[in-house]
Amino acid sequence: MSFKLFAVGNLPAAPELGAKGECRFSLISNDYAGPNKPKNITQVWFVAFGTTAEALAKHCHTGDQLIVTAQLVANNYLKDGETMYRFSHVVDSFEFGAPGREKRMQTQSATA
Repeated sequence: MSFKLFAVGNLPAAPELGAKGECRFSLISNDYAGPNKPKNITQVWFVAFGTTAEALAKHCHTGDQLIVTAQLVANNYLKDGETMYRFSHVVDSFEFGAPGREKRMQTQSATA
């Protein structure tokens, strides 16, 4: 049994392919904290592989909104006899949400 995660957020930087063909990226969201309080910024990291990684690196730009479905995968390991608990958010699929400023500027340039 695996845990599924559904996330919506904006890319703070354009995703790039890594040396092994993986694509690591994060999504951020500004969460309402209450009146007269600064917004809480939440940042979550993801990793994608294969054709999903290639599509993210090719088509996604800074500021773009993404809707991501991912699995929560445990990456536990032993360090000095103690179990260390780590998790990865491995992308199953994604959809494009609202385009960011960079993509909007490209679209405007192409139609002008």
